[in-house]
Amino acid sequence: MGTMVTQEVQRRQTLSPTDARLLTTLSSQGQNIFTTQDAASVLGCSSAAVRKRLHRLVKKGWLRRLEKGKYLILPLSAGPAGEYMPDEFVIAAHLIEPYYISYWSALRYYGYSEQAAPVVYVVTTRRKRLLTVEGITYRFVTVRPHKFFGSRRVWSGAEAILMAEREKALVDSLDRLDLCGGVIEAAKAIWRGRDEMNWEKVVAYGRRMGNRTILKRLGFLLETLALGTPSVLDALQANVGAGYTVLDNLYPREGRRDHRWHLVVNVPEHELLNWREH
Repeated sequence: MGTMVTQEVQRRQTLSPTDARLLTTLSSQGQNIFTTQDAASVLGCSSAAVRKRLHRLVKKGWLRRLEKGKYLILPLSAGPAGEYMPDEFVIAAHLIEPYYISYWSALRYYGYSEQAAPVVYVVTTRRKRLLTVEGITYRFVTVRPHKFFGSRRVWSGAEAILMAEREKALVDSLDRLDLCGGVIEAAKAIWRGRDEMNWEKVVAYGRRMGNRTILKRLGFLLETLALGTPSVLDALQANVGAGYTVLDNLYPREGRRDHRWHLVVNVPEHELLNWREH
């Protein structure tokens, strides 16, 4: 093992003492993903000088540039070609503050969706453009401050990241069906999480979001799946309101009107359930 590591070191271009101090200091501080300013603070020199140094380290195979001003230290195990990328959630955690991971990404994390998608959905109160790193797209979903809540700290490898709670992942998805694959994926999440969700918390979170459609969709899906206690369904019914909204805004807007939940059921109802047969 030691011989293999030595060979990898020899294949990479030699580090200067200053470069070695920079990388070892950042690594010892747990900053394997760092900014230009972080590096400038370690070396005590100008950002312009640091940028040149970081550019050289990228060319030598010691760093990978993730985006402007942000870098990843490549471990020796990456080899001379730098074939290494940490967990996509770890990358996401370093791309913006504040943040948490939700929608389809969180549903997959909890095992509520089997659909693989090369997109990580990151909730934030700030604006940031799409970013693609090594084939993974990071989509930053800007929400108003009153919708930014309900995350928990989980471990991804050796790093702690912020993931939506199970209940918040579902509520976020019912709010933005386009970011979870549609109402059928939401129905799957409800069914698969039926014994793990705190349904009173789901209702409370739905109210807090300030979007009645979340509660109407939830009530309709719970009844369609023969789930939900009378108290939960009554609490949802109390928030229906007078207007009608579509069950799934990814489908054409035509469909029968459900007068109990004030929804236009624009998804063939057998499609909401036939996935359970497979």
